[in-house]
Amino acid sequence: MRWIWGVVVAWGLAGLGWAQEWQRVEVRTPHYDLVGWGTEEEVRGWSVVLEAAWGELDGVLQARPKLEAGKRLEFRMYPDEAARKEALLAVRQAAPTAAVPVWFSPIDKVVYAYRTPSVVYARMMVIYGAVLQFHGLCKDKNLDLDATWFVHGLAQTLCVHEWDGKRIEFAVQPRLCVIDYPAKALAALGGERFGVDPWNEERMRDPYVNWAAVRFALEGVGKKYRAKYQKLALGHTGSKLSGADFLRSLGREKDVTKEFHDWLVAEQYPLAVCNGDWEDRPDGYVLGGSHDPKLLSAALLRAPRTSLDVRLHGIARPGSSPSVVLAWQDDANYVLGHALPPHFVIDFVRNGGQVDQQKFALPASAVDSVLVSMEQLETKANAIRKRVAERPGSVKLALDGTSLGSIAVYDGPIGLAMLGGIGEFSALAYR
Repeated sequence: MRWIWGVVVAWGLAGLGWAQEWQRVEVRTPHYDLVGWGTEEEVRGWSVVLEAAWGELDGVLQARPKLEAGKRLEFRMYPDEAARKEALLAVRQAAPTAAVPVWFSPIDKVVYAYRTPSVVYARMMVIYGAVLQFHGLCKDKNLDLDATWFVHGLAQTLCVHEWDGKRIEFAVQPRLCVIDYPAKALAALGGERFGVDPWNEERMRDPYVNWAAVRFALEGVGKKYRAKYQKLALGHTGSKLSGADFLRSLGREKDVTKEFHDWLVAEQYPLAVCNGDWEDRPDGYVLGGSHDPKLLSAALLRAPRTSLDVRLHGIARPGSSPSVVLAWQDDANYVLGHALPPHFVIDFVRNGGQVDQQKFALPASAVDSVLVSMEQLETKANAIRKRVAERPGSVKLALDGTSLGSIAVYDGPIGLAMLGGIGEFSALAYR
């Protein structure tokens, strides 16, 4: 799994706690024996995810592991890397160095994974491990295919999901994700103007290009290449096609490349996770934040979008501070807006310290949410302001439809933010 991650993932989410709250939880389902470290609610959620993944994979692979009566697939999620290593040593095994943080053992057919404090990332890795295990056990020869592009590309595709605690949707196109596969794939291919041969062998070694190749084959262009992916890439004919050869097999290279390019550009998420743990949910809400009270979590609107509407929830709760980003340069230089009833407060932070603050009356003070509308305006800063780089930007701001006019801010994108805890955001719209 040397190609999988190598990414920085943020911590915490969704009211599910830190490691000191974790416990060892065992759950038995119709198809799985799960042992995991987390909260009781979290691990039981993983069991629901695993069962849903079984059904999803059965449909995609058109095959399923053959289990003896009373037997289930075994899945282990340890609290950290050291615990997984110790468990493997106890059964005289060792995960490959690059199998971080998930390994499906072809020896005893068990998934050995370890988690980070990130609840979102841990759930993604449950799905990832389920794909490796399910595929490997569908056919005996699949055990030799565990390091191939199309297996890991499938795991990457399905692990991008939406979850509300009861139901899950796999292989979605969310508005944001802690692993930004589309942006990383586009960058690996050279940006929006990538060349006529985006899938040469060297590029196909990139994990994000693996994701793009599989997701395009499964979901792109009205799913017209899905059957070819199932036939050629999943072992039905014993094929071990390289990713480059597989993509070329879809049709005339010039035509498929244009389809692939246009699909990947359209696949880009509108919001980019900057700090913290964020996830899109099936009910339309976005959750984001961290259980670290010192961590400022942010998700930023991507160009060319310049307008953002969002409802901030929980504004009357003590200690809750769901916010909007009026300008972001880095985690020491930004402008945030948040409700502090009966006011809406805008804080200007430069080099980690607050340098200014503005306050406006909330249209209604006895409520628990407020709809914030922001629009970046084009401004022409004078030469002095450009040199000082203090407030060369401007944002038009409205609260529950009541305009506050334009606010002079730093130059930088707008977005969502949360300082400590978990923020709830809804009615998200952008243009």
